Amino acid sequence: MKRSWRKICLILLAALVAFPFLTGPVAAGAEEILTSVEEASDPSAPAENQVDLNRLDVANPTPLTGHFFTSMWGASTSDLDVQELLHRYKLVVYDNDLGRYRMNHLVVSGAVTQDDEEGNRTYYIALYDDLTYSDGTPITAWDYAFTMLLMVDPAILEAGGIPFEQNWIMGMEEYLSGESRVLSGIHIANDYLFSITVKAERLPYFYELSRFRISPYPISVIAPGTQVRDDGEGVYLDQKLTGDLLRRTILDPETGFMTMPAKVSGPYMIRKYEDGKAYFTLNGRYKGNQKGEIPAIPELTYTGADGETMVQALKNGELGLVNKVTRAETIDEIFHLIQEDPDRFRLTTYPRMGLTVLRFMPRSPRVQEKAVRQAVYYCLDRESLVRDYTGVFGMPVKGMYGVGQWMVRLLEGPANYPIYVSEETNSEQQVEEYASQLEQWQSMNMSAIRDYTLDVAEAARLLEESGWTLNQEGEPYESGVRYKRMEDGGLVGLNMSVKAPENMIQTLEAHWKPYMEEAGFSLEIVADDIWNLAETYRRDSLETCDMVIVGEDFTDRFRLNGGYREYEINEGEDTPLEALDDWFDELSMEVYHTEKTDLQGFVRKWLDLQVQIAEDVPVIPLYSNVYFDFYVRQLQDYKVENYLGWGNAIVAAWLGEPDAYVLPLTDQ
Repeated sequence: MKRSWRKICLILLAALVAFPFLTGPVAAGAEEILTSVEEASDPSAPAENQVDLNRLDVANPTPLTGHFFTSMWGASTSDLDVQELLHRYKLVVYDNDLGRYRMNHLVVSGAVTQDDEEGNRTYYIALYDDLTYSDGTPITAWDYAFTMLLMVDPAILEAGGIPFEQNWIMGMEEYLSGESRVLSGIHIANDYLFSITVKAERLPYFYELSRFRISPYPISVIAPGTQVRDDGEGVYLDQKLTGDLLRRTILDPETGFMTMPAKVSGPYMIRKYEDGKAYFTLNGRYKGNQKGEIPAIPELTYTGADGETMVQALKNGELGLVNKVTRAETIDEIFHLIQEDPDRFRLTTYPRMGLTVLRFMPRSPRVQEKAVRQAVYYCLDRESLVRDYTGVFGMPVKGMYGVGQWMVRLLEGPANYPIYVSEETNSEQQVEEYASQLEQWQSMNMSAIRDYTLDVAEAARLLEESGWTLNQEGEPYESGVRYKRMEDGGLVGLNMSVKAPENMIQTLEAHWKPYMEEAGFSLEIVADDIWNLAETYRRDSLETCDMVIVGEDFTDRFRLNGGYREYEINEGEDTPLEALDDWFDELSMEVYHTEKTDLQGFVRKWLDLQVQIAEDVPVIPLYSNVYFDFYVRQLQDYKVENYLGWGNAIVAAWLGEPDAYVLPLTDQ
């Protein structure tokens, strides 16, 4: 008797969500289940389904935008995957097992720190001398210094980008203001030895090493004729960068480093990008990742694809890997595809490190009041919305977090609490110390975060108490859209608009719009693509909408504005929501202003921050979910759950039948 395929999937997903550590390739477990559904097919694939072992074709629901160099001009999550293929040799790497950053031992041959009397901390970093770009040019300390100077340069802003905030580096404020021509916090001792000094006031910092996520970039390509110099007082550029220069060397769509970098430091080089599809070949000079692994798949292609296209392409053999599938309909279709031919495909599941969120546009006059934002929250039937949109593969969240983050695992289980007892005390003291720490851990849980369930009456009450008691004519409100008379005497109505992904529109129409209208709002829901949604918020395009639905993914530091708006885009005074946004940014900094050894202190601050977000509602968290990657049987050692994205995981993978290939390692 055949078991229900969907019921089996529900059981698997329930276990995955309840036990986040049970992630990874489910080929073995799925194979047992699948053979109980029907007899396994002949392992020798038909000719039309044969896999090209020299090329892997990859697709993701999020389209590429060609921003393959940096996020300073914005980037989709698929662009970030490409950045990992092209630009590597970061000074530090993220260790999934530890949940922390550590020095990249294939890049850094040695590192020591020294604190001065004022508390400033200097990192002395020595590089290996065998690092090169794809054209054989040596990578040295000067390249890393150029990266740090470039990412803060005002020319980025001139060219339409948003520079990174790096004020933790000693002397950065003086350098940017023009008070000093040199960046005194960075010194080059020789080609393979340099130092970076962190200001005392920016310490402690829980993810201290994350500040060194720096890849080398070639100055000869981005700023030809310019050199980094250090005359003993700090590094500087001997020629001023300009917006015109960067528009030519970075942003030119045909030759710019943004889309078609001439030389790179990653495992792959880009050969072509057209019609939203990127083509890659191996970088034979790539030394290896943090584990010493080098890529074995000669060619890659990568493109965006919607659910229907993705399923058909996978079935036809046009794709070998589909990454980060979340839509319930698409997952169900691919499950049925696997059911038809269980020996042909494999799947991997892993919890998302982020969430999908409803963001309020900071300058919209209709969302400045807390009561209005809370009323919007109460008009959302999140349970039904998430169930309709993600099926059983997503869950509502109450704060700015993803189900895959280690803080959530600790507070919701089943992770064991990290309790450390001194070995220098006697057994009785150790028992007391253990009990005390356990009690403190158990006093923290996610139930402390306020939850908003559908309650139109409460939404209406909040609006009434906040003065939204008039109609369009300024008379007492009875029905329709609520209005309020502002201090300047003008009437403002709750005529709201939101931009959202096209495939989400129907769900929002069913589980949000009717309740908004019942409470006294009008709501226009406008479809847009994912890239434009992020850009709308990033550029605060007030004229287009009041709210926008975007994705937010975290690795370490949480920032309420996603780091989108480091520099003021709009002139004039801050709105109340912009001021609240800045305040929460300061609060998030305070969370990370924690000693890296104080795990409990960090988690307590993080939880307090989530509680405050739920109270003030600067954003509305919608859902987090589980990702599915589906791939051909011949893709071996693809362990995306152990890496930050498929662009990292693919380096250790290879194409072939099991046990047919041994992954080469470098000598390191």
